[in-house]
Order: sequence, then C-alpha cells, then structure tokens
Amino acid sequence: MKRYICSLLVLMIFVVVLSGCGDSNEKLSDEFCSHLKNYYEVTDSTQYQTMFKTDNIEFCGADIEVEKKDYGTYHIIATMGNIFYPGNQIWNISLDELKREMNVFAEAFIDFAKIKDLDNDYYLYVKIYNSSMVSFVYDYEEDVLYLPQKYDLYCEMYSLFGTTSEYQISESEEGIEWLVQNGFGEVKHHEYESIYDHSFPGVYIDDNGEFKSYNLNWSNAY
Repeated sequence: MKRYICSLLVLMIFVVVLSGCGDSNEKLSDEFCSHLKNYYEVTDSTQYQTMFKTDNIEFCGADIEVEKKDYGTYHIIATMGNIFYPGNQIWNISLDELKREMNVFAEAFIDFAKIKDLDNDYYLYVKIYNSSMVSFVYDYEEDVLYLPQKYDLYCEMYSLFGTTSEYQISESEEGIEWLVQNGFGEVKHHEYESIYDHSFPGVYIDDNGEFKSYNLNWSNAY
C-alpha cells in the first residue's frame, strides 16, 4: 500500500510538472477558461477554479499547452478538467458520448484560437483524466479517441465497486482479489501493492517546448 501511495504522489507531481508550461500558457489557459463560460453552465467559480457542466459530466477548469516552433505545423493540447474532475463520471457515459464531449470542447478551443488570432497551422489534441492514473486522448484532426489499454477492465471495476480508485477497492479482501487477478497489483508481505504500468495514452509539451506522446495505439483507438 505504501508503494501505491508513493507512486500516486510521484505521478501527481509529474502531471503538475507537465502542465506547468510557462506564464504564456498559464495566461492562455485562464483566458480559455473564461471563454468556456460561453459554452457551458458554470456550477461553481472561485479565484482558483471553475466548474463547468455539460449534458453528461462536470469538469474543473482547462489547461492549454502550446508547442514552441519557429515555423510549420505545431501542436496544441487542450486539457478538459484536471486529474480529479470529471473523475468517475467518465464511466457513466458511452465512448460515443465521451468522444462527442471532447469534440465540442475542441470546437470551443478552435473558436477561441480564432479570437486570439493564433496561427491556424496547429494540430489539436484534447486530453481528459479519469484520475491521475488514467487518461483519454482525442485527436481532433483524425477524429480518433485513444483509450487506456485496460478500458474494459476499468469499466468492469467501476461496475463492481462503484469506483476506479485502487486505494478504495483494496480496502476489502474481495477488492484485493479482483485487482490481483486482473493484473492491477500484487500482495506482498500481506499488503496490497499497485503495479503501475503507464498503460494509458498521453500527450504533453516537454520542458523544451517540444510535443511528446505515448501509447497512441490504433489497437486502442475508437
């Protein structure tokens, strides 16, 4: 269990580092959040966060990452919400509905990009988190949604336990047995230990301003 908690904390730090792409991106993200108020119902708003409601989910804020390139096609990543929201709401909707939600979010960004007079030669991705452990990536240009490799197992997990939190599930013997049988973890010295395998798709802009991606596999595309 300690290893699970440590890996979770490390990942959260990792996500924060990846999303911290400089003052210009932070300013752009704040402006985009304000722009989104024209598209979604606002259910809560403070100095630090804004909650948006769609027909299917609620998500918290948005983040924009822009690749640094002197010329040619560059990448923009628009993150819908954060690592906590929309959370498990994702498992209550179909992949068609999730894809549609991410497409609407992408269209909202495209309108924003025109208002901001951004160079139109960009390649757009939308990212959404179920949690710090699981994410989905939508390729707007190809209209493709990339899924976690264990998507079906996560759906089963949510159906059985009402959550995809390994920490909560591992509080019961039944939960531990299911997690171990399905390759999510192991029992070591009578304690459950998560096996974190990075089996979800990801896109980000690194510290040098370059676009990076992983696990964008057609075998997990929808």
